[in-house]
Amino acid sequence: MLACASGSGQPVVAGAQSAAQPSSEQLTVEAWNPVWGRALAPVTVVAFLDFECPYCARGHETLLRLREEYGPEQLRVVFKHAPLPFHARAMPAALAAQAVFDAGGPEAFFEYERLLFEHSPSLGDADLREWADDVGVDPRRLRERLADPEVEAAVNADLDFAARVGVSGVPAFFVNGARLVGARPDAEFKVAIDHELVAANALRDRGTAAADVYAARVSVNLSAEVGVERSAADPTPYVVPVGNSPSKGAGDEAWVTIVEFADFECPFCQRAHATIKRLMQSYPGKIRWVMKHNPLAFHPLAVPAAVLALELRAQRGDAAYWAFLDELYQSPQLSQAQLEELAARFGLDAGRLAAARARGSNHPLLTADRDLAMDLQASGTPHFFVNGRRIAGAQPYEVFQQAVEEELTHVEQLLQSTRGVTNPYAALQSRAAPPPGLQRVEIGQPPSSSPRLGGGDAPVVIQMFSDFECGYCQRVMPTLAQLLAKYPGKVAVVWRHLPLGFHQHARRAAIAALEVQARRGQDAFWQMAAKLFDLSDSRQGPLTAQVIAGHAAAFGVPDQAIDDAIERRVHDAAIDRDVELAERLGISGTPTFVINGYRLVGAQPPERFERLIRLALGNQGSAASPTADLAVSAR
Repeated sequence: MLACASGSGQPVVAGAQSAAQPSSEQLTVEAWNPVWGRALAPVTVVAFLDFECPYCARGHETLLRLREEYGPEQLRVVFKHAPLPFHARAMPAALAAQAVFDAGGPEAFFEYERLLFEHSPSLGDADLREWADDVGVDPRRLRERLADPEVEAAVNADLDFAARVGVSGVPAFFVNGARLVGARPDAEFKVAIDHELVAANALRDRGTAAADVYAARVSVNLSAEVGVERSAADPTPYVVPVGNSPSKGAGDEAWVTIVEFADFECPFCQRAHATIKRLMQSYPGKIRWVMKHNPLAFHPLAVPAAVLALELRAQRGDAAYWAFLDELYQSPQLSQAQLEELAARFGLDAGRLAAARARGSNHPLLTADRDLAMDLQASGTPHFFVNGRRIAGAQPYEVFQQAVEEELTHVEQLLQSTRGVTNPYAALQSRAAPPPGLQRVEIGQPPSSSPRLGGGDAPVVIQMFSDFECGYCQRVMPTLAQLLAKYPGKVAVVWRHLPLGFHQHARRAAIAALEVQARRGQDAFWQMAAKLFDLSDSRQGPLTAQVIAGHAAAFGVPDQAIDDAIERRVHDAAIDRDVELAERLGISGTPTFVINGYRLVGAQPPERFERLIRLALGNQGSAASPTADLAVSAR
């Protein structure tokens, strides 16, 4: 395997990866793992990725942005292969990428990684060879490395290690050992990285050698119990309503309620199903198992399977539903033929089944479950809440056993201290925190002078705290346009200024846009915003004073007028009003949205906005919000 014996903390270049990368026995950095960044960077992100996975592609984009923001002095990124068995091209792509790393070093690998994710799922053999040539790996050398059994051994070693640390789905990341599962927003990574920067610097100040910081932080962040996802960093019990979902085991009298979010085409859900069945047998009469559905978009049979299961329950009851799941998970891979055979075997009414299938992903029970999954930030499957406490992934039996034992103790204490408790879960839930995706703030109505898209009487107002130099703000603008088109007359978007201090030209851009608005009206403001965000032409390059002047001139606003506005502080009050509001609300990053009081951070996908829009529309006229206790006063 290609490696260099530098170990001096120099930045990685092609063919020059250090063989002495700081590692940890719990979360290793091996010689065959491509590394970006300096060896002695205080924060290490270990990424388990699959080249055919669309969520991994999103996670890869996040890593690129983090690399740019933090740089190689502060951040080290370690790549580990985790090709999923049902992605036919994932393993060939992983082998080719490992061969490229062997032949060309980390620089060639990370450029090859970029090409693979940009073109996924088009990962044909000819493509893999062509892209290797594009990054400078000779075709003959590529063939030689692919023929070497060490390449396959390296990929398989990563897969085995992923299983040992409890990686049950991809993408999966470890920030100095702190686990993040799924294509999470950048803001979540930044919180973890910033926390680890402080912790790492504190270790160094106390005399810990730079080369030992990674292992020390991993030992804190990654539980010694292999695969524990329910980390001490988030012991919070959340409100997780049972509702009318399928359940088995004990009823309301159960001491422990396990709510699972599952995808019936997910092999990790299949594995976890056997684990929870074993748990039920170990604690008879103590556990209630509740099933909720979160079919993932890249599993084509996940929705049909969920709809079939729900219709079976509607026609035959809970017992038939759970028997169906046991049958479904008998097969190593779900197929349409299996679904048809099971529908026939359980004797479903064909007409009712056809009506349910016609609803597809719009089935109301699926929508409700997906909404709850988003509220709880349960982005992957399987995802569990044990008396409200999160366990993500198909963790080992011992992890669930420990959680159940802890909850049995909690309930015993509850029953001893509180008389008349007949529904332990309801009693515990009355003290639980609202779902983390439903944070609320008291923001009030925006000023009439704030730039607005959509009707003035729209019942849902999306207040967007934004910065013209923020790439994530740029990225979310098409999503907002889609929402306005989908909810005509019901949704409005209001711009709130939050130029960040480290963006050199953001405040000047805000002033220029307000000057355009003052002279040409609100429509001109949004047209100027589109130009500043470069929505039509990605070749504009970085935002500069010259670029701002050029765009403002197109609206008849000369650069001197912008200078005059700055000198006379014409627009400072409007900008400072929004900045001060953001500070009172604890908003420090862009874009951040407040949708009728619900806070949403980052350039989120459309479905997350739609969930909050539906919730806001449903709350019209209601007396109180279910999450009012999270409100932050902005008065």
